[in-house]
Amino acid sequence: TWASVATAITTNLKKLAASPIDNRILVAVGDQARMIRSINSGTSFTSINLGAGNIRNLNQVGFIPATNTVFAFGQNGYIISSTNSGTNW
Repeated sequence: TWASVATAITTNLKKLAASPIDNRILVAVGDQARMIRSINSGTSFTSINLGAGNIRNLNQVGFIPATNTVFAFGQNGYIISSTNSGTNW
């Protein structure tokens, strides 16, 4: 059964990745530097602040297998990473 989850995000979200270490952790990315993260299998999401004025579109997100390292890729070659499953970028 599918259920709607409120995120307060009004821009498009493009990709979702699940942590290979802890499948309760989800990270989604989208337009205008939007990133959200869940630590409870998608029951709720928290917005991640990627810096004031950052409006780059994020197009991809993915975890390195068997690690807590996650990368997000976006507009104009923008790449960011986290080594703690998206807690800090």
